Amino acid sequence: MKDQLTFILKKYANILKDEVKNELNRPRPHAPGYNRNAYSQGRNPRFKINAPISKFGFPLNESVEAKVRDNQIFLEMEDYYIYQDQGVTPQPQYLEGQGSGGNSPFISSLRKWASSRGISDPLGAAFAIRRNIWKFGIAPTNFLGDAIDNMSVILEDEMVEDIDELIDTILDNILINE
Repeated sequence: MKDQLTFILKKYANILKDEVKNELNRPRPHAPGYNRNAYSQGRNPRFKINAPISKFGFPLNESVEAKVRDNQIFLEMEDYYIYQDQGVTPQPQYLEGQGSGGNSPFISSLRKWASSRGISDPLGAAFAIRRNIWKFGIAPTNFLGDAIDNMSVILEDEMVEDIDELIDTILDNILINE
């Protein structure tokens, strides 16, 4: 019986992992800024209209893991997921030299991202991107909430059947053991 419960939890952990990856890979307007104004402040106005569509997920989607421990599902991924999910408000005060130097939480993640894209100077790119984040922020993607919403629909449809089967197995085992 415990094996069946673990099997069911692992099944839904894998479905959740796939839903999170699907949401991360869903195309979104590329780098619109927290207030969706990144293309309107001194940039080419035609670019705002034709802003590129990008998959934000890589390499974050490569780090998504769902594990079952103590009858609970744990979702694990790179620590910067929170910035991509909830966004980051602009921090213009840091543009005037009042920033945190190289101690920003973005630098290590941005450096890793730049390296994964094959950028020749990942540290320089990380500082430039961080400056852009201070100026425009990061628009929230809400990928985690959307994945959980998708998962709730799946659970409504499929989990009832799995639980019915588990209850039938439990009852069968009770009758066999008596």
